Amino acid sequence: SPNGSYSLNTDSVLELDGKIVLDNEQLEGDPVVQPEMVFWHRYDLRSGASVYAEISTDGRQSWTRLTGTHLAAGTTNKAYSQVVIPLDAYIGQSFHFRFRMNVTGSASPADGWYIDDFALRNRYDGLIHLNWCDNVEDGGGSWLPMGSWAVVDGVDDNPGQNPPITAHS
Repeated sequence: SPNGSYSLNTDSVLELDGKIVLDNEQLEGDPVVQPEMVFWHRYDLRSGASVYAEISTDGRQSWTRLTGTHLAAGTTNKAYSQVVIPLDAYIGQSFHFRFRMNVTGSASPADGWYIDDFALRNRYDGLIHLNWCDNVEDGGGSWLPMGSWAVVDGVDDNPGQNPPITAHS
């Protein structure tokens, strides 16, 4: 919802275009050892707005919340914070991944959710398969936006964040 408030009574999805493979028999290079998903986010959500990280192991027929519940709901965090989600339970599997923001019809409009520097990695060293990372700033072809999503060009305005966070790839 950059460049404006989110719409009410919506389910906005940002899905990774392709499967995440955590099966060592299907991978070349570094083996999957204690895999985790890492990203940075900030949000401005009013009552009735919730954000989730979800996976599907059945070809997108059903979705499961990776954290068991929402990542944030009805709260504000204007400084980027890091989220680390262990994926140990999915070793040996392949799955689809998406971010989802659900806003009820009774929610109050607000700025929404910003996601940055998404990565898949082994907990202690190395990235999983192809050392892939997406800074989520270029829009690129790695994500399938559904609903209201936009790529924000320029410096983030985080007046409450001191000192600024510098991400390194």
